[in-house]
Parts: sequence; structure tokens; C-alpha cells
Amino acid sequence: MENMTHKIITNHITSNSTLDIINKHSKDASSIVVAVAFFSHENLINEWLDAGKKVTLIVSLRPPTNYYSIKNILYKENLEVYFFGDEFHSKIFSFYDKRDAITGTIIGSSNFTHGGLTSNIETNVVIAEHETLLE
Repeated sequence: MENMTHKIITNHITSNSTLDIINKHSKDASSIVVAVAFFSHENLINEWLDAGKKVTLIVSLRPPTNYYSIKNILYKENLEVYFFGDEFHSKIFSFYDKRDAITGTIIGSSNFTHGGLTSNIETNVVIAEHETLLE
């Protein structure tokens, strides 16, 4: 299902994985906020930081969040990390331009793990409509 401002994506039904859509939205973003229950995909965070983007990561500090993935990025410049406990289960990826205006959000079931972004059966909604994004 797709229209100009909203798109439903999965890793298997559409031709694009969640990772493909995240890469598309992050390309022109100057800052990115990721709030996920589980994290293990530090390579993408490193790519964003190397490109000069500001990144905020909000994550639940419990398995399967990968300790080494957190450790490898924790003290990098332009990165803020916030930890929550077992009750945190959100999955939100938001992208902002250089004026700090939100340009897109992905909300759904994908965690920031290789499987969640590429191969697990996940469902996400991509929102690009300005009024909805402001909510």
C-alpha cells in the first residue's frame, strides 16, 4: 500500500528492505534519532557519524542488544545514547534536515539489527507528510 506521503514496507513483500528505505532517508538528513528495543548494527551508525550527521540512539539495555556494538560507538563525537529498561519496546527512526525540521519517520516492528533491517518479516510505515510528522 502506498501513496505520496505514507508507505507500508516489509523486508519481503516490497523490493526495498527497511535498510534501503533508512538509507534513502538518511542520505540528506543532518541528524537522525533512532529509538529501538534492540541494537546491534553499529556499522550504519558509524557511516552516519563519518558523514558528519548527528545521531541520537535510544535503546533498551537488554539482550539481544549487543554489548560490543554499543561499546564500539558509545563515546563517538556527535552521538548521544540513552538507555531504557525491559519495558522499552519502540521502533522509530526519524530524520531531520539542517534546520532541525523533521523530514521523515519510519515506525514499525524493525529493530536496529541486521535481521530487523534486512531479513526478518517486519512491517513498518514510512511517513513523509509534514502535518503527520509534526504530531
